[in-house]
Amino acid sequence: MGSISFVQQPTLDTCTSACLSMITGVDVSDVIRDFHDDWKSLKSNPSEFLSHQGIRHVVNKDVFSHILNYGFAYLLTVPSLNLEGGLHHIILDLSDDLEKVYDPNQGKEGKRYYVGWSMENVNEFEVKLHSWMVDIKFEIKGI
Repeated sequence: MGSISFVQQPTLDTCTSACLSMITGVDVSDVIRDFHDDWKSLKSNPSEFLSHQGIRHVVNKDVFSHILNYGFAYLLTVPSLNLEGGLHHIILDLSDDLEKVYDPNQGKEGKRYYVGWSMENVNEFEVKLHSWMVDIKFEIKGI
């Protein structure tokens, strides 16, 4: 299996671009240039970007389904921990026995970020993941 390389979001509103960078391996500045502005203007979406990059994935068409299966990874929408009333994108990797969360806010000064539900918190900025919406399912081996 392949692996995901962590990418930190460079600005307050580029969590989706950072996640797409992690999934595709495309530099985050290139993702922002090629995707971010179109997405904000509703001219594109993460699935179209992944398809253009040749990443096989499945879009969750049931917005009420929160089902996750081990052996896959997911682009999840979660409540923002840093922007009141906002939403945030993270990646949840369930390709192994233990969940791994890639939150593009991790490491940003003063920002809270998600960790896996079975992880022990190591600082006051970590929040265990317990609520999400599944957007996209993909396999790590394709990365």
